[in-house]
Amino acid sequence: MNVFQASGKFTLDTAVAQLATLPTLSQGERLEVNLSQISAADSSAVAVLLYWLRNARKQGAELCFSELPEGLAGLIRLYDVSAILPLK
Repeated sequence: MNVFQASGKFTLDTAVAQLATLPTLSQGERLEVNLSQISAADSSAVAVLLYWLRNARKQGAELCFSELPEGLAGLIRLYDVSAILPLK
C-alpha cells in the first residue's frame, strides 16, 4: 500500500486547492492518506476527504485515512461519517 502525506490547511479557503493534491490513482490501487501534517481543518476538510474517497472509488481504487489530527477526528464524529470514511 502506498502512502500519501497530506499537508497544509484544509479549510474553506484552501479546500478547492486541496482537492487536486491527491495523486492520480489506478484501478486496484490502495492508498493510505496520512493526515498528520494537516495544520488546520474545518468542516471543509471532511468534504475534501469524502470527495477523495468518492473519486478513488470511481477509479476502482481504495483509500484509507490515517493519523487524523484530533480536531478533524472530532469533526468526523460530529458529522457522523466515521462509518463512511475508512479510518486506520
